[in-house]
Amino acid sequence: MSMLDCGIAFFCFLPMPWVIAIGLAALLQSPVSEFFLKRLLFIQTIALFVAWTWVSVQGGRNPASSVDLGSWVSFKEYHFEIRLIWDDLSRAHSFLVLFLFSVILRFSFEYLHRDPGFLRFFFLLTVTLQGMLVISLAGNLDLLVAGWEWVGICSVSLIAFFGRTLRSAANSIRAMISYRICDASLLLGTIGFHHELGAYGFNDALHGAKGSLYGFLIVCGIFAKSAQLPFTNWIFRAVEGPTSSSAIFYGALSIHLGPFLLLRTWDMWAGHIELRLFLGCIASLTAVYATLVGRTRPDAKTGLAFASVTQVSLIILEVTLGFRTFALVHLMAHAVFRASQFLRSNSLLADFQDNSEYRNVVTLSGAGERGWGGPRVDHLRERLYVFSVDLFYLDQLQLRIVRSLESLSSYLRAPFSWLPEISVSSPVYWILFAIYLPILACGVIAWRVGWDVPIPRWGMDGILFGAVFLSIQSFTAKRAFESFFAVVGSQALVLVAGFFGNEDAFIGGVLLLGVMPVAQVYLLVFLRSWFRSGGSERLDGFQGAASLMRDESKYFILWVWIASGLPGSLAFVGEDLLFHGLHEKGVYLALVLVSVMCLNGIAYYRIYARIFLGPLDESVLPRPMHPGFRAALLTCLLAVFLGAWMLRGT
Repeated sequence: MSMLDCGIAFFCFLPMPWVIAIGLAALLQSPVSEFFLKRLLFIQTIALFVAWTWVSVQGGRNPASSVDLGSWVSFKEYHFEIRLIWDDLSRAHSFLVLFLFSVILRFSFEYLHRDPGFLRFFFLLTVTLQGMLVISLAGNLDLLVAGWEWVGICSVSLIAFFGRTLRSAANSIRAMISYRICDASLLLGTIGFHHELGAYGFNDALHGAKGSLYGFLIVCGIFAKSAQLPFTNWIFRAVEGPTSSSAIFYGALSIHLGPFLLLRTWDMWAGHIELRLFLGCIASLTAVYATLVGRTRPDAKTGLAFASVTQVSLIILEVTLGFRTFALVHLMAHAVFRASQFLRSNSLLADFQDNSEYRNVVTLSGAGERGWGGPRVDHLRERLYVFSVDLFYLDQLQLRIVRSLESLSSYLRAPFSWLPEISVSSPVYWILFAIYLPILACGVIAWRVGWDVPIPRWGMDGILFGAVFLSIQSFTAKRAFESFFAVVGSQALVLVAGFFGNEDAFIGGVLLLGVMPVAQVYLLVFLRSWFRSGGSERLDGFQGAASLMRDESKYFILWVWIASGLPGSLAFVGEDLLFHGLHEKGVYLALVLVSVMCLNGIAYYRIYARIFLGPLDESVLPRPMHPGFRAALLTCLLAVFLGAWMLRGT
């Protein structure tokens, strides 16, 4: 590797030591002072700007530099390559990331002074920075998806930052649902391109029907991050978090990841004219929708959120029309401008009182005067206003979809109504053991006989139908243990399908079998302890356990993300191998598998949010975590992450 290649790799992963150090300090509850943390993050910021400048100067003579850091995991036909790219797009976007993060850090030091979540906030912000740099410099979709997931996880966590309020807790679940659905589409498109093209870059294109299908999945993957229809309404609820996180996520960077992904993957989808027409129509409709709805919002931050959606939709429209350079300039200018507006939103009333220009705008707007066009136009204007206030009934439509899923769940569950309900008095540990015992037997059989056992088509379909059935049950269950064991059963059936898929899927199943039971045993231990302390088993309210059990909430959410396939963990590698292996058996298998993982991730987070977030139920007296149990959990966490990186080169 040349000095330039080493510099690019160093710059991309420079925040990782800070992520590890701050994360361990948060987990171990180390007494880190605000002054020390400020200096630590200041050193990080200076180091990043110096590294960016050095790489830009050294790579200025080359239009694009590709850095191949080898394979993270390589097995048979499966390769997860760590490849970086340094070109004009990555140079511009990474500088935008650094500039805005330095501004947000400076603002947040004063904004969150003496806040109990000070350390947690800056840990999430540092993880976001690492994810943004990975997205900026990723040389293939596999690595980009890892950074994409990190940013999404931090976004959901920061929406629930003030977790004692009901709105923050409920809105984080809404955002999680939107993210997981669109991330599943992006993951399917990535798996498809990986399977068809093997080791590929962003300049490789796939033609024909498959290229159009996988390009469509990639395009749909941006809808949640960029708040395009029909996933628009979560964004104005997401500003419940701190103002600085709203600025970085929904005004500046996260919301612009959609246009950035389109620019980066231009050659992979732009050759299909039908995709450009589809994306242009969605962006145009979203721009009109966000403009109308934003004009009826009663507060500054939600109005700014919809204004961001309008501009991002216009940027996407510019990309589809082929004005890529203009779209990039528009993206950078809008990100800086909107971030400054979000940061000033808290002082809007003071600005209004002190600045006469604001009053002049209101005076000259013609408020209260009769509109042009006569009574028919006035009637149309009134109807548009009513529709805009009601968000064009998009929330009601989404609620009907959820109700339909609940009805489907009840219909599918009816033949099994004779089964006893699982509660805190049930032998839950034996139930978990009974689920995994046949899974271990299937794994041994597949290892001894061979994973290419010719299972009939109806057999594999039955296994995956059972996994889908249990995933729907987990998503709609009203009791915590019902939801938890439905997720466990669904993931167990996925492992069975993997064991009898092919060699790649078998190895993925083995890796997941080493991680999932550990995560599920801890989640089960906590759930049983919480309910025995007086907590409610029902999932129709928020109980606010995080107020009393901060340690437990940190470990619980970490294991939830790991069980959902956190990038960088063994579960992420196992799921990727499983997806790749089953995709070779048929596209529909990968589609079903990704859908199951999507619903399971939502169900896990729903359990966490209902128990830990919201106002505290003061009637519950939880038992503190034993120090030995905490040490065992930390050891398992380290094993899950270190084990994933010990696979490098295998």
